[in-house]
Amino acid sequence: SGRGRQTVFPKEAGAWYTGARGIVRANLGSGAAASERTHSAESAWNMAEFSKYLSRDRVAVIDAKNKRQAIEGTLALLKNSPNVTDFSRVATAIWQREEALATGLGLGIGTPHVRIAAVRYPTAALTVLKKGVDYGSLDAAPVRLVLLVAMPDESQAEWLRYLARASAVFRDDAVRHRLFAAADSDLLWDLIKDR
Repeated sequence: SGRGRQTVFPKEAGAWYTGARGIVRANLGSGAAASERTHSAESAWNMAEFSKYLSRDRVAVIDAKNKRQAIEGTLALLKNSPNVTDFSRVATAIWQREEALATGLGLGIGTPHVRIAAVRYPTAALTVLKKGVDYGSLDAAPVRLVLLVAMPDESQAEWLRYLARASAVFRDDAVRHRLFAAADSDLLWDLIKDR
């Protein structure tokens, strides 16, 4: 399954990722010094656009009663993606990752992810939940938004770049709350398509 080679997104709020081209602060914390270090590293690393691996048909506003429904509802958006060669393997790997380490970032964000050979090109799906669900996040906040990312097995550097961009978007309180408030898929796509 490639499980041993997949990147784990740590729950610890102060976790740092080290990449070949720099260090990117991956948590959603605040503070001038942390923001300055993050901005500097992200700028130097030429962050991927947030919407780069998303598309209009892979964003949705959904009902979910629990974490399983939230992830399954997001995962379903990848089912017909030409970038995924074996959807069942991707789904299994997502749940293996989640069992190994929950992917709740805090601030109402969940980021289930996988790197696996069953994906030919990086792809992502984004859902906003109409009501927050218990996700096992470090800060215990209900998750309102799920960003699911599936990448080819060898794409660790690309995952780190994309994670940097996503965390920069989510750290912005105004943007995050607009995403939470999106009433439908069209509004959600309008909010992210140029980020």
